[in-house]
Amino acid sequence: MLCPSCGQETEKGKFCTNCGALLADEPAASAEPEENKEQEIHHEQAHSGASQKKENDFTATVKKESANFGAFFIRLIKAPSKAKNITSHELVPGVITMVLFSVLIALGTYLVMMQIGSMFMTVNFLDGFILPLLQFLVLFVIVSGLTFAASKLTAQSLTIYDVLAKTGAYTVPYMFIYVLGILLSLINLPFAGTFFFVSLLGPILFIPTLILLEKPAKGYDRIYVLIGLYLVSFILSGLLLQNVVGTFFGGFMDSIFSGF
Repeated sequence: MLCPSCGQETEKGKFCTNCGALLADEPAASAEPEENKEQEIHHEQAHSGASQKKENDFTATVKKESANFGAFFIRLIKAPSKAKNITSHELVPGVITMVLFSVLIALGTYLVMMQIGSMFMTVNFLDGFILPLLQFLVLFVIVSGLTFAASKLTAQSLTIYDVLAKTGAYTVPYMFIYVLGILLSLINLPFAGTFFFVSLLGPILFIPTLILLEKPAKGYDRIYVLIGLYLVSFILSGLLLQNVVGTFFGGFMDSIFSGF
């Protein structure tokens, strides 16, 4: 390289080997790592800002959906008949309601099995809670699918999202009945099992009926469609919820006979 001071050829280093002047290339070389460091810092700040934005967006979405669900639930507790006005625009609150009801059913099954079944067998969390939870969630999906198919047979203009949202909306009063049954059972009042039994019939029997009877039908006669829906729903729910229905049906019968 050439020395910028004397113009003679010199070896690389900090100083010229001919005149001893400070070479100007070294600062330029040392500036490159500093530039790379600034770029890395800028990249990290940009990545951190993007992550923070995603976190803020997620928090805002959760708050919004929580507020929507609260308004949805209160409106339908006050006037359950307003469920007929629910559309796919309120799908998320409807799905949340079905999930919450499934969790309550699974929790009730687990507590009853712990109270009654523990005397005869070992009750584990998987069989007592997780399995009923999954079974009831699947039941909601199956019954909603059957209701949607029945709506097509009766020539009603409902989408699968409308049916899911309406199913969740109509579930609200049955979830209230179920919670009331839990409270009655805690104070050992008779007929508490009746509340459990009725709440279980809601998704299987009553809710599809309410959805299909909302509007006039132009297709097949709804009576025959509903009878077919009941048969298929009861068969599938019986196969799917043997342990849940058996547990609560036993409690239902016990509560009836305890009142006499």
